[in-house]
Amino acid sequence: MDSIYPPRFGNLHQSRFFWKRSFWKNLVGSIARKRFVPQVTIRGSKDDVMRAKEMLLSAAEECKINSFEAEVHVEPQHRRILQRRGGVRKIMDRTRTRISLPGDRDDDKEPIIIIGREENVKIAKEELLALIQEVSNFVVDHIDVDPKHHRHFRTRRGEVVHRISRECGGVNISFPDQGSGSSTVSLEGTRENVDAAIAKIKEAVDERVSGAPPSSEVARTLD
Repeated sequence: MDSIYPPRFGNLHQSRFFWKRSFWKNLVGSIARKRFVPQVTIRGSKDDVMRAKEMLLSAAEECKINSFEAEVHVEPQHRRILQRRGGVRKIMDRTRTRISLPGDRDDDKEPIIIIGREENVKIAKEELLALIQEVSNFVVDHIDVDPKHHRHFRTRRGEVVHRISRECGGVNISFPDQGSGSSTVSLEGTRENVDAAIAKIKEAVDERVSGAPPSSEVARTLD
């Protein structure tokens, strides 16, 4: 709705229109009141008002194009694995989408939301489903390592642990907190990769205990 004020206000032009709440939230910010009506009012000279209105409507159209949404449902235990791994961030970067993972306090039935251009969202959804399929095959296993050897795996910012993880398909390896006295090391990944990582850890520890010359890159690093 456009209007022109009486002469006493000068040559002041006004244009008023309404936006969808989603457009307002993306372009302006959060909506504080539930009953908030996203009404836009522009005042100024006629040329300036029309120019500003065109820019805002163009921004709203761009927002609409980039606001396509898709949902992906995932089991809570798999969702927690996704939160710990960097795969979701890589999908977002590749597809230029936003992926919202429910938090630990959210309902277990809350879906993962993907937002962006429709074609990008579809690609991101396919990649995310493939990642979920991968983590659905993950297992958690443990190995006991004498705490006196832990520091050798932690030296140089965990270089040894990171190397074993890379060589074994990105297995997540967690040593207990320093000083806890616990000997339990947790590993998470596919069965094959977890078994391979356990074997490398055992090999490194056995060679240190026996004092034998290192026979692998990991063992050489430990020395």
